[in-house]
Amino acid sequence: MKLNNICLSLFLFVFITSCTFVRNQKEFQDFKRSHHESKLNFKINGYYYREYIGPTIHNEHQKQIEILIFYADGSVYVSGTFLNTKKNTNGKTVTIDITFSEMHKEITNFLINFKTNKKSGWGFYKILKDSIIIKYYEMGGPGILIPIIPYYLCIKRGKVVNDTTLIIKNNDCFSHNIYQKQTNEIYKFKKFSPKPDSTNWTQDL
Repeated sequence: MKLNNICLSLFLFVFITSCTFVRNQKEFQDFKRSHHESKLNFKINGYYYREYIGPTIHNEHQKQIEILIFYADGSVYVSGTFLNTKKNTNGKTVTIDITFSEMHKEITNFLINFKTNKKSGWGFYKILKDSIIIKYYEMGGPGILIPIIPYYLCIKRGKVVNDTTLIIKNNDCFSHNIYQKQTNEIYKFKKFSPKPDSTNWTQDL
């Protein structure tokens, strides 16, 4: 009986999660079809960055930078977090004492040599007056759900303060655990070229 209950619970969990994934895909496709209605009111010839010092998964307070890259066709790239770390000779990741300016040099190298075979981080954005909505996919974490949910939907909502400043007010992610967070993340503009080509990634979203 206990085994049957476990199997039933697992089945219901996978079923509900799969339905959530399908619903999120439909929501994303509807959003993708409407993004062309946006009127651009901020600069996009570079990237937007957020610098901060905060905890990581290892509970250490480190310098961190997150970036957003917007494109004229309505697509967007949401990066992972850049940290002030590197691997030592033993292959262990260690914190290094560098400035945010030096971290931006690492970001520049990353963007110039941008390579990925994943659609994680890619999505679309929409402008509604001074509000901005960003919907994109993140890669699913390790575990049994990877074959079912390789990617999950994330949504950022915020405000366009001026042509070089954005504020993100809400971060929502819909994986097997719904993550919703109110925040006040300020992103500043930094001119940069060439940006990674978005064409190959967004056409299959």
